[in-house]
Amino acid sequence: MRVQSLERQNLALEEIVISDEEEAQIRAFAADEDVYKRISESIAPSIFGMDKIKETLMLQLFGGVARLNPDGTRNRGDIHILLMGDPGVAKSQLLAYMGNISPRGRFTSGMSASAAGLTAAAVQDASADGRWTLEAGALVLADQGLAAIDEFDKMNTTDRSSMHEAMEQQTISISKAGINASLRTRCAVLAAANPKAGRFQPVSEVPFTGQINLAPPLISRFDVIWLLTDQPSEDKDAKIAGHIVDNRLSGTSELLVSEGSRPDPRKLSTVMTKPNHTDGHLHREFIRKYVAYAKRTVHPNLDEEAKKYIIDYYVSTRKQSGEFQDSVAITARALEALARLSEASARIRLSESATIEDAQRAVRLTKTWRYDLMGENYDETAIASNQKGKARHAERSILDIVERLSANGEGFAQLIDVFNEAERLDIPRQKAEEVIDKLNQNGRLMRPTGYDTLQIV
Repeated sequence: MRVQSLERQNLALEEIVISDEEEAQIRAFAADEDVYKRISESIAPSIFGMDKIKETLMLQLFGGVARLNPDGTRNRGDIHILLMGDPGVAKSQLLAYMGNISPRGRFTSGMSASAAGLTAAAVQDASADGRWTLEAGALVLADQGLAAIDEFDKMNTTDRSSMHEAMEQQTISISKAGINASLRTRCAVLAAANPKAGRFQPVSEVPFTGQINLAPPLISRFDVIWLLTDQPSEDKDAKIAGHIVDNRLSGTSELLVSEGSRPDPRKLSTVMTKPNHTDGHLHREFIRKYVAYAKRTVHPNLDEEAKKYIIDYYVSTRKQSGEFQDSVAITARALEALARLSEASARIRLSESATIEDAQRAVRLTKTWRYDLMGENYDETAIASNQKGKARHAERSILDIVERLSANGEGFAQLIDVFNEAERLDIPRQKAEEVIDKLNQNGRLMRPTGYDTLQIV
C-alpha cells in the first residue's frame, strides 16, 4: 500500500463510538433538572447512602478542564479523591464500580502493584531481536480515564514515590535500559487507605490523615479526602442491614447463570438504557458514553460570578487561622480544586460556562469533607506535620522553656524547672514527660542517662 499523505484526527477516548441517536439522548438527558441526582444515584446503587461521596465521585468522572499556559506550564483538570476508612465500609466496592463505569477505567490493588506495574516496565522484546521496549502500566493505560487504587497505603514507599509526578504533573519520566521517555498519565486517581491501627482513633493527638501510612506531601495531592468511620447507630444500622439483605436476595445464583438455566441479570433491561426512562438506574454503557461525550465536546470556563464566589470563600477561610499561630485553614492548592469541581459540575449538564450554582456545589462539598475530617477548625498544618495544634504547641513550648533555662545556666536545664515552667503554661507534668520522651527519641532534645537535665541538640 502506497500512501501519499496521511492525516490522523486525534480524538479523546476515540475507542468509544457514539451514534447520532445516542448523542441526541445524551443532550436530552443533560437538560433534565434531575441530572445530578440521577447520575449520583446510579453510582454503586448496591451501596447504601454515601450521597455526598457519590456526588464527588460523579464530579470526578467528568473532571475539570486541563489547560496549557503561555509560559509552558500545565494545569491539570483531573480530580483526585482519597477514601480513608475503617475496614468493611465498602471502599473497595466503590473503587471497583468506578473503575468499571469510567471510560478507560483501571482497578488495581496497592498490595500487588509495583512502580513498574503502575507506570511502565522495560521488557526485552523477543520478536525485535531482544531489544528493550516499554510496556505501559495501569496509570498510563488509564490516560484520560480513571485509575482506582485499592490498599493505597500498602504499597512500598519506593513504589509510592512514583505517584507524586503522576498525580500532579501527570507524566511519568522513564529512564530504564537505555530508554529515556516521558509518558502521559492524564487520569483521575481514586485511592482507598486503611488506618494503621486497624480502626481510626477519634480521640487522639494524631489527625486522621496521620493514622494512615501515607506521607503528607502525597496526601496534599488529593483534591477531596473523605473519612469513612464505622460508628454504631441503631437507625442507620437497621437501614443498612435491610438494604444489604434485600440487595443480596435480589441477585441470581452465579452457578445457574453460568449453566445457562437463568438469564444474566446484568444484561437484563431492568436497568435504565434510555435517559427518558423513569425507573431504575442509568446503564453503565450509557454513563460511559455520556462521560466520553462530555469530555470530548464541553470545555467550560468559570464566569465572573462563580470566580468571585470561590475567591471570597478562600479569602474568608484564610482568616480563620485557628487558636495557634502556625495553623493554616486553607492553602492555595484548594483554589484549583474548587475550580476543577466547578468545571466538572458545569460539564455534567454540557454547559460551556460554570455558573455560581456550580461554584456553590464545589464549596458545599469541600466544606462537608473538611468538616468530616477535622471539624470546625480545619488545619492544613496538622496534615503536613501529622500533629494536631495542641501537640505542636506543647512541643514548641517545651523547647522554648529548655532553651530559655539553658541560656541562664550552664548550657543545660534542670528537669524539675522545666516541669514547673510547663505547668505555668497549662501543660500537665504527665503530658510534659510524654513530650520530652518524644523529643528525646527524635533527637531534638538530649537527656543524659542518670541526670535530671535537658539540653537542646
